[in-house]
Amino acid sequence: MNEARNSAISGQSAGRDEPGDGARAPMLREQAVTAFKERLFRGDLRPGQFLSQRELTLFLGLPLAPVRDAVRRLESEGLVRVIPQRGIAVAEVSLQFVRESFELRKALETWSARRFAETGPVALLDTLTDEVRTLEAEVAQDLTPELRGRVILLDRRLHETIVVSLDNRLLAEATRQTFDKIQLVRLVHPVTPDRLRRAFGEHLAILAALRRRDGEAAAAAMDAHLDSAMRHAIGIAD
Repeated sequence: MNEARNSAISGQSAGRDEPGDGARAPMLREQAVTAFKERLFRGDLRPGQFLSQRELTLFLGLPLAPVRDAVRRLESEGLVRVIPQRGIAVAEVSLQFVRESFELRKALETWSARRFAETGPVALLDTLTDEVRTLEAEVAQDLTPELRGRVILLDRRLHETIVVSLDNRLLAEATRQTFDKIQLVRLVHPVTPDRLRRAFGEHLAILAALRRRDGEAAAAAMDAHLDSAMRHAIGIAD
């Protein structure tokens, strides 16, 4: 079984490893991981799609060795699966995938909101609050594709700011991986305009509780926000 699995990620006539400075290996691996995610979230790959190692190497335009290492990393993050004798499968966005991704996100971010309210730098929240209100006013007029993209980017930045400000590397990495899964969910089941508009009020409630340093209110607001997002996504995925 191990030999079969290894063949799926290293022996599928993908060409030869290119010699190079060993110090470049981590950089090339990160480049391959980033390139894969960019292409995935852009819609160039489909959930459940199979690729051989050779196909993926050509798709990313990178040598075999860093692509092989990237596949191992992506598998550990839950974005691909290595199938013996078949190849590499992009993660399926099943109902279970949606539910588990949001449940993990709730566990990470409700704690983070409570902790930020206790110790976080609330000065960071002023700009975020202004940006949320500005975008809310713009979206009330018309939700263009450009505005939709800005809303999604602000959503991620708001949540990342809360987590990253806690200076917990493991927490930040786990949250980042969860964000990637949610981004995959949104690619398959796009957030509706009504849901985007409701999220503005939910974000403002979170930010207000954080500014008051009310940990319980911040955690409750975050839990309600993510629960609403999860129920919306599950409703689409059912």
